[in-house]
Amino acid sequence: MGAIVARGTAAPGPGLDPDALSYVGAAESLARAGTYRVPASNWTAVDSTEALAHFPPGFSTAIAIPVAAGLAPQQAARLVVVVCAAMGAAILFTTVASAVGIVWAALAVVCVFATPAVLSQHLSLLSEPMYFVTVLLVIAGMTALRVRPRPRTALLTGLAASAAVMTRYAGAAVLIVAVLWALAIPGPFRQRIIRALLVAAPSAALCGWWVIRTMRQAGPRGIRTFSVYGGLWPGLAEGAATIRDTVVPGTGGFAWRSVTAVVGVFGLACLVWKAAHRLERVPDQAGNARARALLAATGWTAAGSAALVVVAKVIADPGIPADERMLSPLIVLAELAVMVSVATSWRTWNLGVRSAVAVVFGAWLAASVAWSANRVASAMAEGNDLASVEWRESPTIAWVRTAGAGRVLFTNWPAPLYFHAHRATHTLPEVLDALTLHRFRDRLERQHGVVVAFNAPSVDVASPDLLAARLQLRVVARLSDGVIWEVTTTGEKRGSTSAEPVADRPTR
Repeated sequence: MGAIVARGTAAPGPGLDPDALSYVGAAESLARAGTYRVPASNWTAVDSTEALAHFPPGFSTAIAIPVAAGLAPQQAARLVVVVCAAMGAAILFTTVASAVGIVWAALAVVCVFATPAVLSQHLSLLSEPMYFVTVLLVIAGMTALRVRPRPRTALLTGLAASAAVMTRYAGAAVLIVAVLWALAIPGPFRQRIIRALLVAAPSAALCGWWVIRTMRQAGPRGIRTFSVYGGLWPGLAEGAATIRDTVVPGTGGFAWRSVTAVVGVFGLACLVWKAAHRLERVPDQAGNARARALLAATGWTAAGSAALVVVAKVIADPGIPADERMLSPLIVLAELAVMVSVATSWRTWNLGVRSAVAVVFGAWLAASVAWSANRVASAMAEGNDLASVEWRESPTIAWVRTAGAGRVLFTNWPAPLYFHAHRATHTLPEVLDALTLHRFRDRLERQHGVVVAFNAPSVDVASPDLLAARLQLRVVARLSDGVIWEVTTTGEKRGSTSAEPVADRPTR
C-alpha cells in the first residue's frame, strides 16, 4: 500500500482535519487490504504507511463499511458523521424524554446541536460525532441500570463503554465511571461484582486485543509514551477560553465576556446542584427516579472525563489541546445536566424566575445559532481545514499529481497529499543533527525521492528550508504555496537555487 494512485481533488464541505488522515486512511486500508494502516510514515520507514496506533480503530472501522460497499473514503466518512449526528440526536431525545418529557428532550437536542463547539465537530471528518453517540449510550445504560439493575442492562452498558474506548482513548474514563457506577448501585455484594464484571468484560476483551496488536505492529510505545510532562497551566487557560466562548458565543470585549462567563458557569453549577438535592428529597417515583439517575450518571461521567483530560495532558501527551474538540464531550454532558435540572426545577419557580431563565436561554440560543450558522456557511462555501480552497487548488499538490508520479515523497504535510493527490508519503526529520542529515540525504538519493515542502509551517517536523540549505538540495519547482527539492546529482552544481518553475518538466 506504499503507493496510492491519484483520484482527484476533494469537493468543498466538511473539513479535513490532519487527524482525519489516520481515520480515513486506516479505513481505506481496512476495506482494501484488511489491515489498519495510515498512509504516512516516518522518513526512516521502508514503507510509506504505518500501523494505526495513535488513535483507536472504532471510527476507521465504521468508515470502512461504506468504503467496502463502493463509496469513496471521504464520502464514506461524511456519511458516517451524518449517521452519527442522527443517532446522537435520537439517543439524546429518548434519554431525556424518558426522564423529564418530550418538550425538554426537544430543547436538549436543539441546545446541543446549536452549540458552536459541538456543531463544529460535525463539520470535519473526526471521531467526535461517533464518540458522542457512545457516551450518550453509556449514560442511557447507566440510568437504566440504576432504575432496574439487571445483568442484561449491565452487559449492554459495557458494550457501549467498549465502543467509547474503541472510538477515543479518552473513553477509558467513561468505562471506569461505568464500572464504579455498577459497583455503587445498592444490592448484595455478589450482584455488584457481577454487574461490574459485565460492564468491564467487553472493553477488557477489545482493549486487550487492540493493545496486543498495536504493540506487535507499532512497538510498545506506539499508542502513547508515558512520562511526567507538566505544562498544565497553559492548557487550563485554553480550556477556560473554550468554556467562555461556549457560555458567551460570538465576539465582544474580553473582560465583559470573561466576567459574564464566570457568572454564567457559577449560576449553572448552582442550578444543577440545587436540582440534584431537590430530586434526592422527592418521593422515589418512577419519573423522579429516572431523572435523578440521569443527572447523577451525567455528573459522574463529566467528572471522570474531565479528570482524565487533565491526567492525560500531564503524563501521556502534553500536546493535547483544551480546545473545542477536546472539550466538546464535556460541553454536551454539561448541557444535558443543565437541561434536566431546568426541567425538574421549572414547576418550583415563580413566573419571574421562569421569564428570566427563558430570556437568558433565548439570548444564548440566538447567539449560538448565529455563530454556528456562520461556521456552516463558511464550511459549505470554502471548506474547513484541509478542505479549504487553498489546499484544493494548491499548485504544489497539482505538481505531485502530475510530475511527481512515481517519485517517493517526503513532506511536512502528509494529510493534504493523501486527501487531494491520494498519495502515501514519508514525513521529514524532526531534528537536523549531522547523522540524521547524512542518512536522510542518502535515503533521498537512493530512492530518487523529492521533498515536498508546503509554505504552511508544521510543528511536527524540522524546517524544510533549513533542511534544504544544509543538504544543498536542488530546487525542482518553486510554486506559490511550496517548493519541491531533490538531491543534487553528480555533475550538477551543488546548492543551486534556481527559481525556474519546472512543474511541467518530466522527472527522471
